[in-house]
Amino acid sequence: MIGKMYSSTADNSPAFWGLRPSTPEYIPLDSEEGKSFSEITGFQPDLAEIMISARKFPYGFFRVKENNYAKTYKYFVKIVSHERFAMEKFSLAIMAYLHSKGVPCFVSNLIQGQNRKGKYCVTISPYLEFNYFSGMRSEARAMGKLLRVVHQALTDYPKAEQIKNNWQKRYKVFTNLRDILHQETPSWWQWGPEKKGMLITGFPLLNFGQDIAQVVHGDINFGNLLFPYSANNPILIDFENSKYSYFPVYFDIAMLLERFFLVGRDKNEAEQLFNAFQEGYGEIQFDKLFMSMKAMTIRSLFLLTERTFKNIITPASEWKKFFILLEQSEDKCSFLIK
Repeated sequence: MIGKMYSSTADNSPAFWGLRPSTPEYIPLDSEEGKSFSEITGFQPDLAEIMISARKFPYGFFRVKENNYAKTYKYFVKIVSHERFAMEKFSLAIMAYLHSKGVPCFVSNLIQGQNRKGKYCVTISPYLEFNYFSGMRSEARAMGKLLRVVHQALTDYPKAEQIKNNWQKRYKVFTNLRDILHQETPSWWQWGPEKKGMLITGFPLLNFGQDIAQVVHGDINFGNLLFPYSANNPILIDFENSKYSYFPVYFDIAMLLERFFLVGRDKNEAEQLFNAFQEGYGEIQFDKLFMSMKAMTIRSLFLLTERTFKNIITPASEWKKFFILLEQSEDKCSFLIK
């Protein structure tokens, strides 16, 4: 089975440059997998291949041909837990809206698949051959252009008020967690007083004015910003986090800057890439960007705190990753201070 062949570390979040995904590799399904895949999706098993990943079958990513005579693949299929159906539906609705506004985006179908073991959430999209960001200035410029049109389109998103309310509810949860950490060191907190202090002192950064906020992507990383072989423009996918992301647009820009341009690069290269990005996006106020970068990391750490409070196990590597990002933010962003 595919899920048993690869270490779980391969499925870590690609926020760091060193953890960026490699070019996808696919292999045929074995007979047992093929039968299950067909039951869940309705596709013929001999027309499908599975992407090598750490996900345990039947969860994962697949490519499917239209028929036995086809030389190319037509569909990209994602199978995830049925519990994620509502989030996937939300993400696809935003992508369909962006497509209607002329933004390069997938239009996908969502179905509830089932086999003898249970129900699954199945997304079916057009198959796409693509590369990930390779560090070229032309790519950075194209990313700036893409994010600009995404943000412009989302200013009028019909469900913006709902997303605003979702964030305000999440902010209240974070406030309660901040108060708990401030009053005591609970037994579930494993990171010592210094790290606790970083969360408490950084929390006010999340109290930005709602008049400067809008719907944004909320989780831009190497795995969801793709460069298709067949087009000059990148595309942005996986808008699940938008459900709670009513932020200033600088939050998206800060996350992209941090994950694509800063981590793993020297300051000169980072500055060149950011300048190229700014040529595509437009003028950016550096002070707002710097504070937004710290705020997004604080938000991520409070999300991990919420999971821990709910007794949901989170790998220590996730905590360490965001603490490192927070600690390094000032040094890494020194070129922003003009």
